Amino acid sequence: MNGPKPRPIYANLEKVETDQIWYEVYKLTEDTYAIYEPFQFEEAICYLAIGNEKGVLIDTGTGLGDLKRLVGELTDLPVSVINTHTHWDHIGANSQFDDIACYNHPECTGKLTEGCADIILMDSISSSGQTRSHNINKTKRILDVF
Repeated sequence: MNGPKPRPIYANLEKVETDQIWYEVYKLTEDTYAIYEPFQFEEAICYLAIGNEKGVLIDTGTGLGDLKRLVGELTDLPVSVINTHTHWDHIGANSQFDDIACYNHPECTGKLTEGCADIILMDSISSSGQTRSHNINKTKRILDVF
């Protein structure tokens, strides 16, 4: 089952097939991908840029799917995460990765080092139609702050 496309331009992009049902992946350029969570009500989108020696994942979405495994389907290179901010739908899968870069602010670094307990997920993303809670695990290591 595919959800609605996040933007009309996605209809013109190559969809990359993966074994992850929670995500849809669109190829933006040869080494850049949009990773979309079609069943998340706020249009959670992460971006993966792959370089010669390393990849960079911009945000990690809600953490409901296995983003690390999905990224592993797209590249064999090591991948670092850059968080744009610390809303739950941008840091949810941080704990699946080893290196995280974030803004140097106590709220940002605090959420990443301590995690967030009992994030309440809205009914619209639950296939059962019921509200449920979700823990965002603490980040293993903050790579850098900027």
